[in-house]
Amino acid sequence: MSIAWKLADKEILIDRELDEFNSIYKIFRELSWEQVQEFIKVIYEIDDLDTIMENMEELTTQFIFSCVDAAIEVLTKFDIWSISREQFISEFYADYFPFLDLYKEYAKEYKKILNKAEQQKLYREYQRSSRGYWEGGGFGLSGAIRGAINAGILNAVTGTFRFIGDSVVNVVDNYHIYSDKKQLHNSEFLQNYAMDLRQMCENVGFALYTKLQQFGLVKSVHFKPEEVTAILSNIENHTISREKKIDMMIYCIKRFPYNFDIYKHLFSIFGTNNLEIAKIANYFGFKYEIEMYFLNLISSQLETVLNMPENTPIQCKHKKDSIIKLLKQYNLLNDDLKSNKDVVNAFNILDFHNEIIDKVNKLKKNHCT
Repeated sequence: MSIAWKLADKEILIDRELDEFNSIYKIFRELSWEQVQEFIKVIYEIDDLDTIMENMEELTTQFIFSCVDAAIEVLTKFDIWSISREQFISEFYADYFPFLDLYKEYAKEYKKILNKAEQQKLYREYQRSSRGYWEGGGFGLSGAIRGAINAGILNAVTGTFRFIGDSVVNVVDNYHIYSDKKQLHNSEFLQNYAMDLRQMCENVGFALYTKLQQFGLVKSVHFKPEEVTAILSNIENHTISREKKIDMMIYCIKRFPYNFDIYKHLFSIFGTNNLEIAKIANYFGFKYEIEMYFLNLISSQLETVLNMPENTPIQCKHKKDSIIKLLKQYNLLNDDLKSNKDVVNAFNILDFHNEIIDKVNKLKKNHCT
């Protein structure tokens, strides 16, 4: 039995093989989001990059093991009991989820900072060891004695100042190393790592489907992700008619439906209130992407409206009208926003992002009364 949707009187048919694949792959798309949220929560509770990196390999392994365990559980549902976690990882690690290789790539960035710290330490030690002592001056015995005494005093004094100076240098060096680590911690470094792990969790789903194919339990499905990426890039950079763009997006769904840019293009064509697009994207496991897409869209539009001037009565009225129009667009003018089932069911925003509710309520209070 095929699944069908309609966009602009154009039918999108999903055959049984793709539906079968999607039912399995979607499990791992949703699991990957749950896992990555927990992963990010754990690493950001540790406000220290050194501690995070000390535990990163173990956290990464636990992350992937939980995904593999889910795959083993699915295999047992198909009455396959002879595959262990170790066997599954051994067979599919290199082609589908080389998680330890991923960890090593990110660890290199961290090691660059440690190497920088070690190099600075060695350089400072060399500087200190190469500093010459004061040599005694004068002629004859008495001059030599006086020179030695004066040199001893001077060496003691410069040693003291050197200690103070070295302490300042150490503090400055440590500050720069700390700043580098803090920057790495606060940058997209850890988020990118989490997103790459998420992709590997999804790839466990691909590996599982491959295993089911080996047992003859499912049919093969052929995707063309590179072709879809090329099409989307070309559409972004070249002029194309609305009709042609719709046809191309439908074609992309059939070739590889797991690229969210397809649905962003469709929203740009049909508008963000088109529930059919949301249904298609949700069917392919883009629940969280839809949430974030609309969260970012609403936040961006709210920010634009909030920055509108209100220096004159006309500007104030225009700003108020713009805010009300925006809130109406997303059905956010209800007295009880959490009861707004259209928004919650279609976009799943308000249940997960209470800050939007707070922001909208403030807007209503300040500008819509």
